[in-house]
Amino acid sequence: MAYHDSRVVHGVSKSPFGPFRIAGEVGHGHNPTWYKTKKGRYVLYVIDKYYVAQHINGPWKEGQFEFDKRDRETSSAHNFMHNCTFAQREDGTFLMVNRHGYSWFSKDGLTTWNMVGEKSGYPPVEGKYEDPVIWKDKRTIPHDRKRLAGQNCLVLAFKRRCRLESRTR
Repeated sequence: MAYHDSRVVHGVSKSPFGPFRIAGEVGHGHNPTWYKTKKGRYVLYVIDKYYVAQHINGPWKEGQFEFDKRDRETSSAHNFMHNCTFAQREDGTFLMVNRHGYSWFSKDGLTTWNMVGEKSGYPPVEGKYEDPVIWKDKRTIPHDRKRLAGQNCLVLAFKRRCRLESRTR
């Protein structure tokens, strides 16, 4: 099955470790991730669209995000806006990082996503990066290791694809 044929389902269980049963289908989609807006709406992102609901159990309504590059030059790759990751900031706005490491902000996680910066946030080392993940951390800022008591920090992690080479002596 190719990812173009993927479906997102609503799985339920009495335990967070399963076993799960399918309670229903949300719709077509791949690489789902979700967040809750400040107004309490649930947003389920999948590649190229999202679903939104007032309750975690649905019903889910399909939508399309709007992206404003703000006249910045970016990649023309077909997967530029794939595998996005999201985090709500202290003021209720949202940060999103796309597959290529570019940062975007939205006032509420559903209105237009505005690109910020001109470069990818990935480190300038050889390799292909994908599948970024953002989370809040109250303890450490990874880039400078300073402790911020009681403050939320946004942390970005990513997966680097490596090419394995066999070498003979």
